[in-house]
Amino acid sequence: MERQNPMRRWLSVAVTLLVISTGPAFAWTAPTGSRLPTIVGGTLSGKKVTFPEDLAGRPAVLLIGFTRDSRTPVEAWAKALAKAGIDPAETPIYPMPMIGNGIGTRLARPFIDSGMRGATPKAEHDHVVTVYGDLQPIKQGLHVTPEHPAYVVLVDRSGTIAGAWVGPPADAAIAELRARLKGL
Repeated sequence: MERQNPMRRWLSVAVTLLVISTGPAFAWTAPTGSRLPTIVGGTLSGKKVTFPEDLAGRPAVLLIGFTRDSRTPVEAWAKALAKAGIDPAETPIYPMPMIGNGIGTRLARPFIDSGMRGATPKAEHDHVVTVYGDLQPIKQGLHVTPEHPAYVVLVDRSGTIAGAWVGPPADAAIAELRARLKGL
């Protein structure tokens, strides 16, 4: 009987654990059918917004990121939605970095906002909404546990969550979002 290399065995176990731990990571029991929790933030252009009130009675797609690693998946979703033909003039798309109120956030806020403004085309500044402060009510309202890099929330005209997705923008998720949007 051939003896397995200990390093190879360790790698096999590590890969198995990774697959097991990331498998259900995309399972998210979003509160579809519930009202969107109140989210207060500011756009990169300096406007204060309160959702769902400021959605102006239109459906919208919120691309919410709670982690530092959220920018890439949020941008991937924005590109996938544009490629799928979702017109932001009809259905606004809001990338929403959730910064919270950690130690040093108040001091770092001008640098964070400046960096995001510099990395975002000016035409999109009215739709990027940064949220500072206590994020717990938002996390509880969206049933966010544990945190994943990106959450996509479709909100109907009345501020009700009409659909929600987590993870990368898979073709099936984009198709489902489009179908639900057409039903609104």
